[in-house]
Amino acid sequence: MGNRDGRLTPLEQPVSLKNETEISSMRAVRLATFMARNGLIATCFVCLLIAGTGCAYGLDPSKRLTQYRHNAWRIQDGFFPGGPTWVSQTADGYLWVGTWNDAFRFDGVRFVAWSPPASASNHTYLFVPAKSGGFWINDGLGLSHIRGNRIVSHINLGAPPLRMVEDEDASLWVTTQYRPGSPGPLCHATDREVRCFGKADGLPIQIANPILSDGTGGFWIGSDTSLVHWKAGVSEIYEPQALRSKSGQEGILGLVRDSDDSLWVGMGTAGRGLGLERFRNGAFEPFSAPNFDDAKIAVLALLMDRDGNLWVGTLRDGLYRIHGNTVDHFGLADGLSSNSVNSLYEDQEGIIWATTSNGLDSFWEPPVTTYSETEGLGAGGALSVIVSHDGTVWLANNGSLDSIHNGTVVSIGMKEGLPGNTVTSLLEDRAGHLWVGVDDGLFIYENRHFRSISGPNRSPMGMVVGMTEDIDGNIWAECASKPRKLVRIRDFKVQEEFSDSQVPTGHSLAADPSGGIWLGSLDGKLVNFRKGAVDSFPMNLKGDPAVRQIEVQPDGSVVAAAIEDGLISLRAGAVQAAEQTKWPSLRWGLWIQSGRPQELVAQHSMWIRETGRFRD
Repeated sequence: MGNRDGRLTPLEQPVSLKNETEISSMRAVRLATFMARNGLIATCFVCLLIAGTGCAYGLDPSKRLTQYRHNAWRIQDGFFPGGPTWVSQTADGYLWVGTWNDAFRFDGVRFVAWSPPASASNHTYLFVPAKSGGFWINDGLGLSHIRGNRIVSHINLGAPPLRMVEDEDASLWVTTQYRPGSPGPLCHATDREVRCFGKADGLPIQIANPILSDGTGGFWIGSDTSLVHWKAGVSEIYEPQALRSKSGQEGILGLVRDSDDSLWVGMGTAGRGLGLERFRNGAFEPFSAPNFDDAKIAVLALLMDRDGNLWVGTLRDGLYRIHGNTVDHFGLADGLSSNSVNSLYEDQEGIIWATTSNGLDSFWEPPVTTYSETEGLGAGGALSVIVSHDGTVWLANNGSLDSIHNGTVVSIGMKEGLPGNTVTSLLEDRAGHLWVGVDDGLFIYENRHFRSISGPNRSPMGMVVGMTEDIDGNIWAECASKPRKLVRIRDFKVQEEFSDSQVPTGHSLAADPSGGIWLGSLDGKLVNFRKGAVDSFPMNLKGDPAVRQIEVQPDGSVVAAAIEDGLISLRAGAVQAAEQTKWPSLRWGLWIQSGRPQELVAQHSMWIRETGRFRD
C-alpha cells in the first residue's frame, strides 16, 4: 500500500517488527488517523470531483503528470540515510525501499528499518517478492530468500548481482557483474541450487544487465554493446551501431515489452542511436515525438504500466511518460525529488513509484483532477465555471476564455480574438448559445467569433457579473455599470432595464421554475423578481453579506453560498443554514442536486472554483 496524503512522520529508528495481525491493525488505525487529520488539499482553483472512491487501478493516460497526486520523501527530510536504489512490494501489501546499505518497510505511515536475520548481509542491492512467500534480496556476492525473520536459503553467485526476475516456477534468474573467473553473466537459482551460464552455454557476453522473459522459455538480455536473445543454449545478438564502441561502459540499462511484442530499449548514454530506441523485426528504430528527442536523454530505467504507458527514468532529465505519440515530462522543477531517476515500479494499486538520487516519489490518480496554468489555462483565478451541453467546461478567466473538452485545454486570449481582457461571467442558453461577459460588454461566442450584444443606443452593457435564463427564454444580466442595472434580453436585444431602486443590487442570478428569477443581493438578501414584483428574504448573515452563488431546486427552494456563513437555504419562506457538515469549507463554488452532498458525489461530476481547502 502507498501513502497518499503528503508529508509523513520522520524516519524512526530501527525496531523489531511485530506479528502481521498486530501490524495490519496498527497500520489501518495510523493511516485512518493521518488521513482524517490532514484531509485532501486542492491547490489549484478548478477541480473535477469524479464519482466513486476505492482503490486506484492504473493512471488515466489522458491526464498530465502534473494532474496526478505526487508525493516525495527526500533524504534531507530525514526519511533515508542515502539515495534509494530500488522499490518493491510484497504480497501482504507492504512497500519496501532500499538504499545501498539499508532496507525499509513502509506501512503507509512510516518507514521502518529492516533488521536482517543473523548471517544475512545488510547490503541490499536488489529485491524481488517470492511467489513461495517472503522475498529474495541480494547482497554483495549472493542472494538470500527471506521469509518472516528466517533465512530460507542463501546462495553465493561469485559476482555482484545486477538484475533479477522470478520465473513462473518461483525460481530466480539473475544477471551479474563481470569479474575475472566468475561463472557467467546469467545465473538460475532455487532454494537448493544455483547454475550459471556463460560462453560454453551459448551466451557469449561478459556483461549482462536488464533481463526480460520472452514468455516462451527464453530471455532478452541487455549488455554493454548488444541486445541478446538467449534460449536453450542459443543466442541471437543484435548490436546497435552506436554501442559497438562502448565496451565496458554503460550500455543497455532498460528493457520492456510493448503490446505489439516490440521492445523498448533504454541506454545509459545519450547520443544518436542511443538514449531510447525501439526494437522490432530485428532492427533498432529511434522514437520521435513533438518536443521530445530520444537521443538527448540517458536512460536508467523503463517501466510499462498496466495501461500501456511507458515510463522513462533518466540520468539527469527527470521522468518521462509516453503514451502513443504523446510525451509528458515531470522533473525537479515540478517537485520530483531529483532529476536522476534510477528505478521505477508499479504497485498493486496502480501507483507509480520512482527512486531517485535524492529520495522516493509516487504518482497516483486522486478523485480530484486539477487544471491550472501548467495544463494550459490562461490564469489561475476563474470568475465563473459552466459546463455546456456537449460536456465542454468553460472558464471565465482574467485575460482569457478557457475551455476543457476531453482533457484538452484551449485558452482564447486577445491574440485569439477575445474582445477585451477580463471575462466576467458565462451562460449557455437552451439553444446552445454561449453568452460571455468581457470587460464592460456582453457577447455571443460562436464559430470562433464574438458577436456584441449592446444596450439601448448601442451603449456598452456594463460589466456583467451574473446571468441566467428564465423559463420563458429571457436572458437576465446583472450589470455593474454606473448606475448598476438588471437587464432583460430577448432575441439578442435588450428589452427592459431595471435600476437598483426597482430591484436590489445583486451579484448572482438563478431562474425560478415557477417563473421569474432569484437574485443574491450584495446586502445579504435572497430576492425573488417576478412580473415586476419584488420579494426579499434577509439571510441574517454574520460575515460578508455578498451572496456569491445561488441555485434553485425543482421544488422552488433556494440554496445560497455565502463567503463566510457557508450554505444557506430558503424553503417555504423560511431561511436556515443548509446541511454543510459534509463539506464544511465549500464557500465559493456550489452545485447542489439534493440536500445531501454525499448523494451528489455518487451521482454527478462537479466543477468547483477553489480558493483554499476542499474536502472529499
